[in-house]
Amino acid sequence: MSAIETLLRQPGPQAIGWALLQFVWQGAVIGLLTAIVLAALRRSAADVRYVVSAISLSLMLTMPVVTAIQAWPSVSPPAEPSQAEAAAPTAQSSYTAAATVPSVEPLPDCATESCMTIGGSAANVLLGRPRVEPWLPVLLLVWMAGVLLLTLRLVSGWWWVQRMKTHGAATARDSWQQMAVRLSRRLHIRRGVRLLESTVVDVPTVIGWLRPVILLPASALAAA
Repeated sequence: MSAIETLLRQPGPQAIGWALLQFVWQGAVIGLLTAIVLAALRRSAADVRYVVSAISLSLMLTMPVVTAIQAWPSVSPPAEPSQAEAAAPTAQSSYTAAATVPSVEPLPDCATESCMTIGGSAANVLLGRPRVEPWLPVLLLVWMAGVLLLTLRLVSGWWWVQRMKTHGAATARDSWQQMAVRLSRRLHIRRGVRLLESTVVDVPTVIGWLRPVILLPASALAAA
């Protein structure tokens, strides 16, 4: 067994794997309910629909965390008793246990068809867990690969947008700078805003919010 597979079979990754499996139907239910509510609120204000969508996204973010926390005890190995507790049982406790525990008949082999029918849906759930559990490491690897690819895509997009501020961009003319200052004062914007002429954009584009930059199409400014 490789080190990665050993790591993925620890209680933490196992709980995450079960949370991902459960989120398949949880996310579908949340998305369906959100679609129904938004359809009913199609004539309502935009901020109301925004709140409903935000609540839906918050639930989708919360449900896997809650499911993983609930699944943690079931995938964690049971705590082993200490040597003192295992080596020193009293005669009284042994007698009490023997007197109170009734004799049980051994259960039939679960490989037989009769065992699969005992207990209805609960037995099916218990029998389905061993079938799914060996695939959890594969599921986690696929999920982590998807997260890595989407993260790289997001970082590359951010890098490309930041590159637009330095390539093909120059400081806008003074008349446009003064107009931007007047508009900032009228809109009570205290943060400084850079105004650049860009040859790589076709429409005015805003980049960033901590240090905002407005890119104006150079072709439009030349025509003006």
